[in-house]
Amino acid sequence: MDEWCRALTPAGFFITAVFVALGIVLARYLNNQKGKYLAHVEYWVLSPDTKLPDLTETMAAVMQSPGIGPTEGLLFSDIRFKIGLILSSKNKNAEIVNRSEYRDAFELSGSAIRVQYSSESKLDSKKHLQFCVHVAGALAHQVGAVGILDMVADRLWSVTEFQEFLNRKHQATAFDDHVIVTQQDDLTFVVRGLQKVGVPDLSTLPVERDKLLLARTVIDRYAAASWDSMSPMTEPIVEYGDEFILLRAAQKPGSESARLLRRQPK
Repeated sequence: MDEWCRALTPAGFFITAVFVALGIVLARYLNNQKGKYLAHVEYWVLSPDTKLPDLTETMAAVMQSPGIGPTEGLLFSDIRFKIGLILSSKNKNAEIVNRSEYRDAFELSGSAIRVQYSSESKLDSKKHLQFCVHVAGALAHQVGAVGILDMVADRLWSVTEFQEFLNRKHQATAFDDHVIVTQQDDLTFVVRGLQKVGVPDLSTLPVERDKLLLARTVIDRYAAASWDSMSPMTEPIVEYGDEFILLRAAQKPGSESARLLRRQPK
């Protein structure tokens, strides 16, 4: 190493220094990109038609809902809110279209009407979520939808279930209706749906088989508390007299890996 350094000319030292500096800047940029704030809501209303309905009628229907007031209604003009159309004929090979649990619904649909809200600025309420679910419900009724796919939580609702959900809970922002915790075959846990309120979704490292029930309890409590506060829970979770924390690491915007750590009191 010393011999290599002595062989460098002043120009060589300069070029090396530039590359090192660029590497540091790039690494910092990528880390910031992975860890930056993201709140994202996305519903696909699976429509038998191949065009968007009259969105003026959609807005009128949404504003008549008991769960929507002027504050939520203003989000129609928010640049972070979008409605778009995805044609089934042009996406036949997409992975989501060909998944076994969704294939039948997509085969009956001519398009997916995408209801989307994304924010890289921190949000202080769930009004964006309240708004989006009512827009999705209004669109589903308007087009006679086949189903409603919650892309963030990875859940397919029947139109009947979704309408019952909206009628039962006009303030449709409860944790249990939006977040799904799943144990995978490799003994990991996946939490989907937290991203809707600006908290990264989680994928854990494998858990010991005899600790699965305990791990599920801790992860459920972390997810529910983070949902309620719209911020990742950082306080230890106490179970059976021990303290547990999730050591999280950013993977990409809206997603983190996590390791469950246990600390016994002295």
